[in-house]
Amino acid sequence: IQGDVPRFRSELPRMLVSCLDFCFEDFLLVLRLEHPLGPAFAPGLSPFEGGFWGKMRKSLNSKRGQTVRRKFIPYNPKLRAYARALRRHSTLSEVLLWNQIKGKALGYEFHRQVPLYEYIVDFFCHELMLAIEIDGASHTEKYDYDIKRQTCLQNIGVRFIRFTDSDVKQNMQGVLAALEAKIAEIIDEERS
Repeated sequence: IQGDVPRFRSELPRMLVSCLDFCFEDFLLVLRLEHPLGPAFAPGLSPFEGGFWGKMRKSLNSKRGQTVRRKFIPYNPKLRAYARALRRHSTLSEVLLWNQIKGKALGYEFHRQVPLYEYIVDFFCHELMLAIEIDGASHTEKYDYDIKRQTCLQNIGVRFIRFTDSDVKQNMQGVLAALEAKIAEIIDEERS
């Protein structure tokens, strides 16, 4: 047995690589077949393309000094154009809030009109998994839809905070204070 140890050590890297390749291919197959929105949403998952693996890369969270893995939430690619149009035609309250939170103003990066699954949220922070929704006059008619959407996204770990259109326009300091409190709550929750 001792005579086989050097040979085993020299072949170990090759054996590990072939084992990892096999496991990786199985993982991709399972990912394609058991994707929450069906195989159509994960046709070309590849480690060499940006897509899925690019979004799962580790990012350094300088605030806490630890490595954080971003969770990629798949979405319907048909929603990209609609989200782009929503960004171009934002409401006044969305523009006002965006001017306060863009550029990591609160210490975390938020994005506007982000598609998640079959839905689009007003603002989203990938690192905190936090969605911000501004409820305007149109939301009173879509209450059931909003509840269904929020429940679906909360089931996959998205946290929500909602503000009314009038709060954003008339009480921006209160909105920002509530948002900072929600961020602090999420950070405390993750630490414990």
